[in-house]
Amino acid sequence: MGAITRGEREFREHLDVNFKPPFEAYEREGGMPLGVLQRLLHDSGIPPARTKRFFRKADLNRDERVNYDEFLRQIMFEDSQFLHKLAFGKRALNRAVIAVAPQMARRKQRIQMQRNGIDETDLYNWGEENVNNYIEAYDCRPPPIFIPLITFSQIAVFVYYAIVLSQDDNPFNDVTATSGVPMKSPLIYLPTKRYQAWRFVSYMFIHNGYYHLIFNCILQFALGTFLELVHKFWRVGIVYVLGVLAGSLAHSVSDPFLALAGASGGCYALIGAHVATIITNWKTMQVGWLKSPLNFLSSGAVRLSIILLIDI
Repeated sequence: MGAITRGEREFREHLDVNFKPPFEAYEREGGMPLGVLQRLLHDSGIPPARTKRFFRKADLNRDERVNYDEFLRQIMFEDSQFLHKLAFGKRALNRAVIAVAPQMARRKQRIQMQRNGIDETDLYNWGEENVNNYIEAYDCRPPPIFIPLITFSQIAVFVYYAIVLSQDDNPFNDVTATSGVPMKSPLIYLPTKRYQAWRFVSYMFIHNGYYHLIFNCILQFALGTFLELVHKFWRVGIVYVLGVLAGSLAHSVSDPFLALAGASGGCYALIGAHVATIITNWKTMQVGWLKSPLNFLSSGAVRLSIILLIDI
């Protein structure tokens, strides 16, 4: 079965001390009855995730009995057999999530791994071949809420005003790839109506043409979703809204006579959050970055290069 880690070795010693003697009492009968074993495991303190997967495969010959060798083999190696079945898409997604904030993700994973009965004793000695076990512990709950909701709202508002402007007789109001701003909307930021404070934030729902909308939606969805999986929706929401507010305040000073539309302020805030994460976790992100495609794509160097290209 190959070399085992120190954690697996300690776990096997625990099984030999606490479970082998009870099995020996049923050796002449062909193994311990499943009912007896189930009661024994229930009181053993072994994580439920291990025992549930064990009982699904334990009695392959349907004799309602399990000997100690079968028990040991199933308990010890069920995790690796299960994790090899992970789809590539799920592994890639979780790998990207880990790259967003390695330290926070690892703390969360260690807690989840202990609940699932996955050994994490040798966590920092793992290589790429062990990454399936590592990323499986990250449950990505709760799912992203803020970024999908804000993106859907921006699309809905754009469609609404596109329909409204299409009914106008003025051809200059038609929505195209780079034009079509509803200047009469109560959401857009107008210098002449700064007293309507909500406009300093609500302008993020208005976009100047569908190219502007598509670019902002793709950017914020790509950047914000992974941040939200790690940092949760309320933190990402605060950063995003503050970025929108900062954008309108800066615009009111630099261009005090021009209107403002778009969610670029929020997108730049998400970019800033990613850059800060890359800087603080640079050493961690670069470990083994040339060993596999997933490591390469989630490394700090590649992520920073992509962000700089987007910013340009």
